[in-house]
Amino acid sequence: MIYEVTQPLYPGMTIYPGDPEVNFKRVLGIDSDGVELHSVSLGTHTGTHIDAPRHFFKEGKTVDRIDPSVLVGSVRLHGIEGIGRIGSADISSLKPGKRVIIKTGFNINNGEMTDYPHILPDAARFLASCRVSLLGIDTPSVDPPGSDECHRILLKAGIVIVENLKLDGVPPGKYELLCLPLPLVGLDGSPARVLLRKRG
Repeated sequence: MIYEVTQPLYPGMTIYPGDPEVNFKRVLGIDSDGVELHSVSLGTHTGTHIDAPRHFFKEGKTVDRIDPSVLVGSVRLHGIEGIGRIGSADISSLKPGKRVIIKTGFNINNGEMTDYPHILPDAARFLASCRVSLLGIDTPSVDPPGSDECHRILLKAGIVIVENLKLDGVPPGKYELLCLPLPLVGLDGSPARVLLRKRG
């Protein structure tokens, strides 16, 4: 079974405060031009997206330079619901593998952008010590609003961050991850299409 865990992109969708609005504009129409074509405007961290190290570090790797082998492969989805501030004690028993997804139960379409579950710095340091290469989460950010400490810890350790996953209806367990950002040359992040395939 394959789960689509990507937030759909559309004008008027919920975005992180301060990020660019999503806009679609018809450039050509079938009736007038024989073909339909649109321009699309959005931020690099809109919807389900990848944070590359360049997001916080001038010399950090850009999204087009992320090794695809990090973005495709086995992953374990852990259910940690009902915890607003996720510390190392909440994840230390998870035995993280190369790729980890944390399901908090947050839904961006129902939740407040100023109040969502997030990890704490000690949890970020724990994941870095486990040599995790990718961390996914179903919230707008690994950090609470106004903070960037966990981003800096994770990205400095070379951990790719995938935020705003759509995990409602996806049970915890082992999956195959397919996470495909646009190869936006020189940029700090990109919206991504993310799929999970259930492993036996």
